[in-house]
Amino acid sequence: MATATRLLDLATWTGEPPMVFHDVSWAEYTDLLEQWPERRLRMNYDRGTLEIMATTLGHEGHGHNLGRLFEALTMELGVEIRGGGQLTCRREALRCGLEPDLCYWVAQEPRMRGRLDYDPEVDPPADLAIEVEVSRTVIARLPIYASLGFPEVWRYDGENLIVLLLQADGSYQPSPTSNCLPAAPIDALPRWAARAGVVGENALVREFAAWVRGGMPADRVP
Repeated sequence: MATATRLLDLATWTGEPPMVFHDVSWAEYTDLLEQWPERRLRMNYDRGTLEIMATTLGHEGHGHNLGRLFEALTMELGVEIRGGGQLTCRREALRCGLEPDLCYWVAQEPRMRGRLDYDPEVDPPADLAIEVEVSRTVIARLPIYASLGFPEVWRYDGENLIVLLLQADGSYQPSPTSNCLPAAPIDALPRWAARAGVVGENALVREFAAWVRGGMPADRVP
């Protein structure tokens, strides 16, 4: 197929910049997802435009650290979640798809509990997507998230965390608080995540969990 021929350049691709292809059919996009199920690549697809990005240790590390803190926070607060990881989210009718850096069902967790498959035509989108932005991207991902119905996106660049809530008009607006987890200490989370460069990951989670149990005092944020 035409797309497969164009993607032969992957053999010599260094990962930068992202590779972008136009006039890619839905069938070609889904075929590529199936051809590379264990790939260390990310694909963004929006109405015929396909972007392929390589993952990096820095990018994955930022998402991993923030995800562990989110999971520890929900555990300490007694909130059940279902993690979706980097689940490929796509809808043929909308001709769009992507993989969040991390995603979680919170309010919708009971509907997804124990499930081993995901059908976007009938299952709810994850309540939260975590979007790490330390790499360049060509395709705007927020409109894809909006089309897929993600109610909340956290954008994190390794230093700043912004909560975005989906509006009725399909746009995302910044919010000082999270809808899916109102108790989340949004301002403190980046400072805790940055501590991953000082202590080990498990030590960081233990310290953070103790801080949450202690009432999340502002004067004890790293």
